[in-house]
Amino acid sequence: MDTERKKRLIDIIETKELDGILLFSGRESDKTLLYLFGFDMEACTALIKKDGSITILVSEMMLSQYEKELVKNRLDVELVFKKDKFLKMLEEMRIGINYLTVPYASHQELKKHAKRISDVSQELEVLRMVKSAEEVKKIKKAGEITKLVIERATENLFEEQMREKELARKILVETYQLGAEPAFSPIVATGGNACHPHAKPGARKIKRYVLIDYGVKYDGYCYDFCDCYFENAQVDERYLFLRDFFVEILEFLKENRCDSCKLAQFYVKKMNQKGYKILHSLGHGVGLEVHEAPFFRIKGRSYRLENTTIAIEPGVYIGRDGFRFERSVYLDGKINPKVLWNDGV
Repeated sequence: MDTERKKRLIDIIETKELDGILLFSGRESDKTLLYLFGFDMEACTALIKKDGSITILVSEMMLSQYEKELVKNRLDVELVFKKDKFLKMLEEMRIGINYLTVPYASHQELKKHAKRISDVSQELEVLRMVKSAEEVKKIKKAGEITKLVIERATENLFEEQMREKELARKILVETYQLGAEPAFSPIVATGGNACHPHAKPGARKIKRYVLIDYGVKYDGYCYDFCDCYFENAQVDERYLFLRDFFVEILEFLKENRCDSCKLAQFYVKKMNQKGYKILHSLGHGVGLEVHEAPFFRIKGRSYRLENTTIAIEPGVYIGRDGFRFERSVYLDGKINPKVLWNDGV
């Protein structure tokens, strides 16, 4: 386990006056496990104590697999497969859990044993939100692969007269041929389908323009991208507005070391001035998940935009048309925002 990440996790335990934090991997896996331990963990519950010791409950069937992973990753962890033994360890402990991922049944059972249960979901969000140089490098690499996938998939796009589903399939094929995996299913939308932000590819033939929203994973880290491609270079002025607005957002970030709420306010003000209806927020964080903290809301929780990677995705949706422009950007809070996609933006 990365020493700095473990230290920051223990800081959360101490600040919240806890004895430990429980992380669950079941139907809804907590990506904090991957963040801390460095490998995909399934069907387990991990207890990280204030003193730094770690115990993981796994099924007997998975025991040998976990033993190999722990040796491979040089992790000093106690493995147990008897649930009663694990629950007994929790007695009289003040435990923090991620309310966003803990199964309801596990929560109810935990209440019978732990002395106190606290929600640490927001603290875990911030823990993962701060990106190391190595994490940024992986997200950038995911962006480079995404760029290559899109370039290959859209070659001779309008000449081939493809349908949405065919282009989506081609994007996936190119992804796997490059040895990568999708961060999420590709959104491919043309005509009246493009006005839906989360459109599903259908049987429509691609005409006039097509919106593509996609990204791949590299070593567990995601990239998020969206762009529009036009037939015969007949580019819509609303799309050009989005490209210009994206650059304006980068300039705003450069000149204002702001928080997420202020950036959201800047986005909403500009869109209202143009008379455009807002169907989604300006963007979101990107990392082990394609949607993670920070989130951009006018009201509610605000995030400091330092040492983090975000996807900026202004969109315009009018009638049967929809346009979106999105790139993932690294913010260190000190120098120019860095677009992790080399296309001259």
